[in-house]
Amino acid sequence: SANNAKSRFLAFASHDLRQPLSALSLFVHVLKVRIEPENRELVSHVEACCTSLSTLLTDLLDFSKLDSGLVKPHRSSFGVGALLSGMCDVYGAVAAHKGLQIRLRLGGHATLLTRTDRGLLTRMVGNFLANALEHTSAGGVLLALRYRQGAHWIEVWDSGAGIHPKQSALIDQEFALQSSEGTLHGGGL
Repeated sequence: SANNAKSRFLAFASHDLRQPLSALSLFVHVLKVRIEPENRELVSHVEACCTSLSTLLTDLLDFSKLDSGLVKPHRSSFGVGALLSGMCDVYGAVAAHKGLQIRLRLGGHATLLTRTDRGLLTRMVGNFLANALEHTSAGGVLLALRYRQGAHWIEVWDSGAGIHPKQSALIDQEFALQSSEGTLHGGGL
Protein backbone atom coordinates (compact mmCIF):
# COMPACT_ATOMS: atom_id res chain seq x y z
CA SER A 1 0.00 0.00 0.00
CA ALA A 2 2.81 2.41 0.93
CA ASN A 3 4.69 1.51 -2.25
CA ASN A 4 1.61 2.22 -4.39
CA ALA A 5 1.05 5.53 -2.60
CA LYS A 6 4.70 6.51 -3.25
CA SER A 7 4.36 5.60 -6.92
CA ARG A 8 1.14 7.62 -7.28
CA PHE A 9 2.73 10.61 -5.53
CA LEU A 10 5.77 10.57 -7.84
CA ALA A 11 3.58 10.15 -10.91
CA PHE A 12 1.45 13.18 -9.98
CA ALA A 13 4.44 15.27 -8.83
CA SER A 14 6.35 14.85 -12.07
CA HIS A 15 5.62 18.38 -13.34
CA ASP A 16 6.73 20.00 -10.08
CA LEU A 17 9.91 17.92 -10.01
CA ARG A 18 10.79 18.75 -13.62
CA GLN A 19 10.38 22.54 -13.34
CA PRO A 20 13.58 23.32 -11.38
CA LEU A 21 15.57 20.98 -13.60
CA SER A 22 14.26 22.70 -16.73
CA ALA A 23 15.18 26.08 -15.27
CA LEU A 24 18.67 24.82 -14.42
CA SER A 25 19.12 23.60 -18.00
CA LEU A 26 18.10 27.02 -19.35
CA PHE A 27 20.57 28.77 -17.02
CA VAL A 28 23.35 26.44 -18.16
CA HIS A 29 22.51 27.19 -21.79
CA VAL A 30 22.67 30.97 -21.15
CA LEU A 31 25.92 30.55 -19.21
CA LYS A 32 27.39 28.50 -22.05
CA VAL A 33 27.21 31.41 -24.52
CA ARG A 34 28.51 33.98 -21.99
CA ILE A 35 31.39 32.02 -20.48
CA GLU A 36 35.05 32.63 -21.12
CA PRO A 37 36.61 30.07 -23.50
CA GLU A 38 38.84 28.58 -20.80
CA ASN A 39 35.75 27.68 -18.71
CA ARG A 40 33.67 26.06 -21.46
CA GLU A 41 34.78 22.54 -20.55
CA LEU A 42 33.56 23.05 -16.98
CA VAL A 43 30.17 24.29 -18.21
CA SER A 44 29.99 21.29 -20.54
CA HIS A 45 30.44 19.01 -17.53
CA VAL A 46 27.64 20.83 -15.68
CA GLU A 47 25.46 20.47 -18.77
CA ALA A 48 26.21 16.72 -18.95
CA CYS A 49 25.25 16.39 -15.27
CA CYS A 50 21.94 18.18 -15.94
CA THR A 51 21.25 15.84 -18.84
CA SER A 52 22.06 12.79 -16.73
CA LEU A 53 19.88 14.03 -13.86
CA SER A 54 17.02 14.70 -16.27
CA THR A 55 17.29 11.17 -17.68
CA LEU A 56 17.34 9.63 -14.20
CA LEU A 57 14.35 11.69 -13.08
CA THR A 58 12.40 10.81 -16.21
CA ASP A 59 13.13 7.12 -15.70
CA LEU A 60 12.11 7.28 -12.03
CA LEU A 61 8.86 9.02 -12.90
CA ASP A 62 8.11 6.70 -15.80
CA PHE A 63 8.58 3.63 -13.61
CA SER A 64 6.43 5.21 -10.90
CA LYS A 65 3.69 5.82 -13.46
CA LEU A 66 3.92 2.21 -14.58
CA ASP A 67 3.80 0.94 -10.99
CA SER A 68 0.79 3.11 -10.15
CA GLY A 69 -1.08 2.02 -13.27
CA LEU A 70 -1.17 5.53 -14.79
CA VAL A 71 0.72 4.45 -17.92
CA LYS A 72 -0.86 1.83 -20.09
CA PRO A 73 1.36 0.17 -22.70
CA HIS A 74 0.31 0.82 -26.30
CA ARG A 75 1.20 -2.36 -28.16
CA SER A 76 1.98 -2.37 -31.85
CA SER A 77 3.78 -4.72 -34.22
CA PHE A 78 7.19 -3.67 -35.52
CA GLY A 79 10.54 -5.06 -36.61
CA VAL A 80 13.01 -5.52 -33.79
CA GLY A 81 16.02 -5.46 -36.12
CA ALA A 82 15.06 -2.06 -37.54
CA LEU A 83 14.51 -0.66 -34.05
CA LEU A 84 17.90 -1.89 -32.78
CA SER A 85 19.67 -0.71 -35.94
CA GLY A 86 18.23 2.78 -35.47
CA MET A 87 19.32 2.79 -31.84
CA CYS A 88 22.86 1.88 -32.87
CA ASP A 89 22.86 4.84 -35.24
CA VAL A 90 21.71 7.20 -32.47
CA TYR A 91 24.08 5.91 -29.78
CA GLY A 92 26.90 5.46 -32.30
CA ALA A 93 27.61 9.20 -32.12
CA VAL A 94 28.03 8.99 -28.33
CA ALA A 95 30.30 5.96 -28.70
CA ALA A 96 32.43 7.65 -31.37
CA HIS A 97 32.77 10.78 -29.23
CA LYS A 98 34.22 8.62 -26.42
CA GLY A 99 36.45 6.67 -28.82
CA LEU A 100 34.37 3.52 -28.34
CA GLN A 101 32.82 1.10 -30.81
CA ILE A 102 29.18 0.09 -30.80
CA ARG A 103 28.29 -3.09 -32.66
CA LEU A 104 24.98 -4.66 -33.59
CA ARG A 105 24.60 -8.41 -33.90
CA LEU A 106 21.19 -9.62 -35.08
CA GLY A 107 22.22 -13.27 -35.51
CA GLY A 108 19.91 -13.98 -38.43
CA HIS A 109 16.90 -12.38 -36.69
CA ALA A 110 16.93 -9.06 -38.58
CA THR A 111 13.33 -9.50 -39.77
CA LEU A 112 11.87 -10.61 -36.40
CA LEU A 113 8.57 -8.92 -35.57
CA THR A 114 7.34 -8.27 -32.04
CA ARG A 115 4.19 -6.85 -30.53
CA THR A 116 4.88 -4.59 -27.57
CA ASP A 117 5.02 -0.91 -26.64
CA ARG A 118 7.67 0.49 -28.96
CA GLY A 119 8.34 3.57 -26.81
CA LEU A 120 8.82 1.61 -23.60
CA LEU A 121 11.08 -0.93 -25.30
CA THR A 122 13.12 1.88 -26.86
CA ARG A 123 13.43 3.55 -23.46
CA MET A 124 14.56 0.34 -21.72
CA VAL A 125 17.16 -0.62 -24.32
CA GLY A 126 18.27 3.02 -24.57
CA ASN A 127 18.85 3.12 -20.81
CA PHE A 128 21.01 0.01 -21.01
CA LEU A 129 23.00 1.47 -23.93
CA ALA A 130 23.45 4.86 -22.24
CA ASN A 131 24.59 3.18 -19.03
CA ALA A 132 27.00 0.90 -20.90
CA LEU A 133 28.51 3.84 -22.79
CA GLU A 134 28.74 6.00 -19.69
CA HIS A 135 30.62 3.36 -17.69
CA THR A 136 32.90 2.10 -20.45
CA SER A 137 36.17 3.91 -21.01
CA ALA A 138 37.83 1.60 -23.56
CA GLY A 139 36.65 -1.02 -26.00
CA GLY A 140 32.99 -0.89 -26.83
CA VAL A 141 29.40 -1.98 -26.53
CA LEU A 142 27.56 -4.85 -28.19
CA LEU A 143 23.81 -4.75 -28.83
CA ALA A 144 22.62 -8.24 -29.71
CA LEU A 145 19.40 -10.04 -30.58
CA ARG A 146 19.64 -13.71 -29.71
CA TYR A 147 17.44 -16.77 -29.51
CA ARG A 148 17.88 -18.75 -26.32
CA GLN A 149 15.72 -20.94 -24.10
CA GLY A 150 12.77 -20.72 -26.48
CA ALA A 151 12.66 -16.91 -26.60
CA HIS A 152 14.35 -13.97 -28.31
CA TRP A 153 16.51 -11.81 -26.06
CA ILE A 154 17.87 -8.30 -26.47
CA GLU A 155 21.25 -8.11 -24.79
CA VAL A 156 23.63 -5.22 -24.12
CA TRP A 157 27.24 -6.14 -23.35
CA ASP A 158 30.09 -3.74 -22.64
CA SER A 159 33.78 -3.82 -21.82
CA GLY A 160 33.38 -1.61 -18.74
CA ALA A 161 34.60 -2.49 -15.26
CA GLY A 162 31.25 -3.91 -14.16
CA ILE A 163 29.54 -3.84 -10.80
CA HIS A 164 31.40 -4.50 -7.57
CA PRO A 165 30.30 -7.86 -6.07
CA LYS A 166 28.84 -6.12 -2.98
CA GLN A 167 26.67 -3.88 -5.17
CA SER A 168 25.65 -6.87 -7.28
CA ALA A 169 24.34 -8.63 -4.16
CA LEU A 170 22.20 -5.58 -3.32
CA ILE A 171 20.78 -5.51 -6.85
CA ASP A 172 20.02 -9.23 -6.70
CA GLN A 173 18.33 -8.71 -3.33
CA GLU A 174 16.12 -5.93 -4.75
CA PHE A 175 15.10 -8.07 -7.72
CA ALA A 176 14.31 -10.99 -5.40
CA LEU A 177 12.13 -8.68 -3.29
CA GLN A 178 10.30 -7.36 -6.36
CA SER A 179 9.85 -10.86 -7.72
CA SER A 180 8.30 -12.06 -4.45
CA GLU A 181 5.90 -9.10 -4.60
CA GLY A 182 4.89 -10.14 -8.10
CA THR A 183 6.13 -7.01 -9.87
CA LEU A 184 9.11 -8.43 -11.73
CA HIS A 185 8.38 -10.10 -15.02
CA GLY A 186 11.23 -11.66 -16.96
CA GLY A 187 11.36 -13.25 -20.37
CA GLY A 188 12.06 -12.64 -23.97
CA LEU A 189 10.19 -10.70 -26.60
